[in-house]
Amino acid sequence: MFHGSLMLLALYKHLMTSKEACDHLLWVLIFVHRWYRYTGMKPEDDLRWGWKRTFNEEDLGKIQSRYPFAAHVYIGSAH
Repeated sequence: MFHGSLMLLALYKHLMTSKEACDHLLWVLIFVHRWYRYTGMKPEDDLRWGWKRTFNEEDLGKIQSRYPFAAHVYIGSAH
């Protein structure tokens, strides 16, 4: 019985983690949908550097100067 309880607990934790991930994914999808509606862009417009059109020049300069570091941190954390 003890082994079965541990399996149920592990399953419960897995399902709760999956539920939380789904909740976050839902909010991301809602945000993306609203972003495209607000900006008038389409998903294919964001390919490569197309997303730059949504920022003013001053902010874009700051973003582009920090992008290599952010990309390095993000890619580095995936390993």
